[in-house]
Amino acid sequence: MIYLTHAEAAFTDKTELLDGLYPQRVHWFPETYARVQTKMVYPPHKLAEKVLNPDLCEWLRGTPMKTAFILAGGNQHFAGINKMGKSPLTYEYKFLPLTLTQVYAGRVAQQLGANDLIQTDATACVSSLKACMDVQTLIKFYDFDRVIVLGVEDAVSASVLDFFGESGASLTAAKQEETGMVPSAFDDTNQGFFVGQGAVLAVFHSQ
Repeated sequence: MIYLTHAEAAFTDKTELLDGLYPQRVHWFPETYARVQTKMVYPPHKLAEKVLNPDLCEWLRGTPMKTAFILAGGNQHFAGINKMGKSPLTYEYKFLPLTLTQVYAGRVAQQLGANDLIQTDATACVSSLKACMDVQTLIKFYDFDRVIVLGVEDAVSASVLDFFGESGASLTAAKQEETGMVPSAFDDTNQGFFVGQGAVLAVFHSQ
């Protein structure tokens, strides 16, 4: 049996209209963008801090067992580093290698005491689902006692908003005003969705 023994989540129900090439409402934490222009702050890392509970991290380090860590980041670089246009959500990072999910995964794994296997998942929108499939595989076939999954991405960066806005996938303010649609990507009536920031830390144990 596989049990979800601990979970931490960060998300917000509130939305805010953000300007840009394709103005749209988003779920986000504005404080994760504070001081990004210094090039020393990276929003995905600030978002992940919201679920990296220090007490849980300490407990995980203090209870060693065969542990794997998976970072479900959607990409090998967090999306925000790809600059598309100018906006307050466009930023650079002084230490470019630290934007690699592989490097960041190693840093977080040390915090969690998960050094037996460290992997990242770059399967875009299905990364979290794919990570859960990997949890089952690692525990069932590779005898891991514990698998920790961190799912995080910078979904309100300028590049992401521009990409979804241009493709017509997200519900832009113009489309919403013109049609009166509400966000829903999975029915025949409404088209488009609100993107947003979110993160989760999930700890799975075998029986």
